[in-house]
Amino acid sequence: MMEIQPNSTNVQLLFMSAKITSKENSIKALGHLDTAANILLKNCEGFPYGYEYLSKLKPGLCLEIAKQRLMHSLNKSPMSDEVAIFLKEVDKSEYI
Repeated sequence: MMEIQPNSTNVQLLFMSAKITSKENSIKALGHLDTAANILLKNCEGFPYGYEYLSKLKPGLCLEIAKQRLMHSLNKSPMSDEVAIFLKEVDKSEYI
């Protein structure tokens, strides 16, 4: 996906590209996730904390980015089973 728009600032496109490349190149996927998170944070600059700030932050997407980062970062850790259990619990819970 990033081959079509290599300099894209679309957070959802970066997230989907990270998911697609995750099996082939974990470092590249982490780069896409970092870029997506940085863009989300940059979009919130200048807004006071409130509804508009949270709307720009997109908390559901932030949570998905964090879960993907955890899966890549702790993939070979002995705690990866504990993280997988935690992520399943997070999936069951309701979030904004």
